[in-house]
Amino acid sequence: MKILYVLGLISWLELAAAKPIPFRALYQANYKGLPINAVGVRELRETGSNKFLFSSSASTFFSSINEESLFSWDERIIPIEYRYIRQGLGKDKNELITFDWETSTANYSSENHIITHGVIDKLAYQLQLRQDLINVNTPPWPKMSYSVMEGNHLKRYEFMIRGKQDTETLIGKFKTVKLDRIRDNTDRKTTFWLALEYDFLLIKFKQSEPGDTFELLLKQAEINGRQIRGD
Repeated sequence: MKILYVLGLISWLELAAAKPIPFRALYQANYKGLPINAVGVRELRETGSNKFLFSSSASTFFSSINEESLFSWDERIIPIEYRYIRQGLGKDKNELITFDWETSTANYSSENHIITHGVIDKLAYQLQLRQDLINVNTPPWPKMSYSVMEGNHLKRYEFMIRGKQDTETLIGKFKTVKLDRIRDNTDRKTTFWLALEYDFLLIKFKQSEPGDTFELLLKQAEINGRQIRGD
């Protein structure tokens, strides 16, 4: 029962206002509604004094995708380096973006691009979104908007919270908030379900477009070294 975690959750939420809390989560991947032999892993580690590494990976026996975001924390995420590596099926891809805040530039493919305070990379925005929700904590939920460095372009990512929902997983049922990414002129739909009682941890992810659907569903997780379960 969740009552066993109440005291620990109170301390986590107090600390979350100051900086992100380390976690590790495993997900079952599903493609077009059918389980595939793939495992997704997301992990946040504190690597030094006020520095963090946020990683996301998905792998099968024939391919893998790995993302990493190295950042510092000063009331919000300050990106330092973003890396994306795809190997296996299809064309391999290797991307690196470095952020220099003394010169307000981001370097991608040997080109520097002017950036402003608040710009973030395309992995760390998901963690910043969680931190922003922790600070709000209760409805009314604001519209979430982020300026994201995607390759050599700045893009605006916007999200709308659709409401609360109970979400079934392999480790029980979680109370979640459902968010949609707002896109114009596209049939692609991206939705996140985040746990209300566990620092808005990603519980479920779904991306769909005509003829194509991909999902992640939580199968194991720990926050600050403590295993969590749903009802």
